[in-house]
This record gives sequence, structure tokens and C-alpha cells, in this order.
Amino acid sequence: MEHLDYRLYFEERDTCLFVRISGRDSFAASLSYWNEIADKVEELGAEKLLVQEQLIGSVSEEEMFDLIGDLQGSVLRDVQIAFCDETLSDGAINDFGRRLANEKGAHVRIFRTLREAEESLR
Repeated sequence: MEHLDYRLYFEERDTCLFVRISGRDSFAASLSYWNEIADKVEELGAEKLLVQEQLIGSVSEEEMFDLIGDLQGSVLRDVQIAFCDETLSDGAINDFGRRLANEKGAHVRIFRTLREAEESLR
């Protein structure tokens, strides 16, 4: 079994639930942390989610397709998500994931800075 080397930090803010993801990324890690985030969103009844990703590595397009499919029925579909990953090399895969998620009814926007992402949720 693969060791999942990531950490989640949650903070309830006035306008949203903030989560910072750090560590190493993989398909198994992505599936795990997005499900943990969905559980926290459901627990708190959050309507807006601010995600800051600080991960080493990424998933493939095929893995992103599977990940979005696995999360399609989750509570995340009904939440406004502002996503920030300042790792420029992850831009293409993040945009691919955003497009897939939004095609399936989600509300995801991607930003280059945390400040822009946070302002979008106000």
C-alpha cells in the first residue's frame, strides 16, 4: 500500500473554509485529501472553499479524469471553490481538472495567488 505523504490544515474564516494542502501528490493522495476536504465541508456546512495547494508532484490527465469522476457525487459539487497553486508547472493539469469538474456541474475557479482566490469568494 502506498504511503500518503500529505498534510491538511483547515481554518474557518468569515467568508469560507480555508484549506492548505502540502506534501507529495499522487492519485491516491489526491483522492484521500479531496475526500477529507469534502468531509470537513459537509461537517461545517461550508458553502465556499479556499484551497491553497503546496504539493510536490502531480497527477496525470487520466488520473485527474478518474479523480473528478470519483468526486462527482460529493458535497464539493455544491460548493464555490477558489483554488490556488503557485507552482506554474501545474497550471495545465489544474486547468484540465477545473474544466472537467465544471463540466460535471462543479463551481471551480483557479487563481495564481492566494489573495486573488480569497477575494473572489467575497
